[in-house]
Amino acid sequence: MARIIHKISRPLQRLLRRNAVTGTLYAVWKLLFSPRSYLRRVGWWRSYRLRAPVDAEGKPIPWISYPAIEFLASRVQPD
Repeated sequence: MARIIHKISRPLQRLLRRNAVTGTLYAVWKLLFSPRSYLRRVGWWRSYRLRAPVDAEGKPIPWISYPAIEFLASRVQPD
């Protein structure tokens, strides 16, 4: 499935960048399906698929927002 999406994404990118409406659709497309998207990087898709709060590696995480987790991870040291 990912290969199919990646294969058709190049022509869709050129088509969607043409005006404001399709530009917005393009941004949403990249957020949802790009291999480098924020949702994929933080593990949102994995959490959605597993129906459990996990990070990108599949480790359990607290039931708080991803930005809050990133904020706390940079300030709280594991002891």
